[in-house]
Amino acid sequence: MPTISGTSNSRCQGRTDSAARAASIVSALISAGGMASILPAITLVGSAAPKGIHARRIVNPTLSRDLVIARKASRELTDAGEAFAGLLASRVQKSQMPA
Repeated sequence: MPTISGTSNSRCQGRTDSAARAASIVSALISAGGMASILPAITLVGSAAPKGIHARRIVNPTLSRDLVIARKASRELTDAGEAFAGLLASRVQKSQMPA
């Protein structure tokens, strides 16, 4: 799972921990058999990949999702945040171009 750091008692850290636990539970249920799920590919990469789970990429139908950059309403993005937003936007545009 991706890691988001913060203080150990932050709301963000608590939500991240909850999401990681939920992904772990779903993986355990799939490993036990008789269940399938649609998951982000990152949940099955590297050391996070549970043993005994077979994954297939969904090609047809094409799946999509909306990406957002969230920030505190009272704060503007930093220069680094703006650069990241631009990079993300260009990568998304490139991935949507027909091959």
